[in-house]
Amino acid sequence: QAFNQANKVAFVSMRQAQFFFTLGLQLEKFWIIPNLLQQNKFVLTNNKKNKEFSIGIVAYPLWVKDMDTFFKSIQLLSQSNNEINFKVFVLGKDNFTASKSNENIRNMAKSYQVDSFCTFISELSRNEIQEFYHQLDVLVSTSIFETYGIAVREALLSGIPVIATDSGGVSSIIDNCNGFLVPIKSPEAITDAILEINKNKNNYLPSKIRDFVIEKEGE
Repeated sequence: QAFNQANKVAFVSMRQAQFFFTLGLQLEKFWIIPNLLQQNKFVLTNNKKNKEFSIGIVAYPLWVKDMDTFFKSIQLLSQSNNEINFKVFVLGKDNFTASKSNENIRNMAKSYQVDSFCTFISELSRNEIQEFYHQLDVLVSTSIFETYGIAVREALLSGIPVIATDSGGVSSIIDNCNGFLVPIKSPEAITDAILEINKNKNNYLPSKIRDFVIEKEGE
């Protein structure tokens, strides 16, 4: 009722607006106002420490994040004939309580027999998360529905290419210069995109990746 009585409503993405319209919201005028990018807190670096090709994900084990698809893609990667020396960094915990448990995430990785490739991190401070992105060669997002996509944008600001599902809030900021947009629930497409970025990683210029998202949504 409050929405329908409003003169205008602001949404963080077109996908979020479309979701409310499917619920029957009738509105002729609305704004799309993305969340404010913290572009000064996420910068470029040349200090990557890992020799292995490093894959990251920031998620929690709820259906909307579809971590099964992520771990299945890692399983396919480990079984591929391509010679790729890789490791996986999984940032997330089982829920939003004070507990730092990530046992459910670990068990999910074990069920796909890929836990040996993974380093599990429950949580990081805002200062530490910058270092997390700097250790990656690619960030993966497997969300089924995403209203905005903070982690994706933080990775792009850090100059890291992204592989993301076409889940809404990130669709407008993924381009050929900064990664791949893949179908939802397609581990095969994610694996193929990982291999492609590993093969052509010199084509993904950190400065260009960062500039693209700032030009789109910067302060």
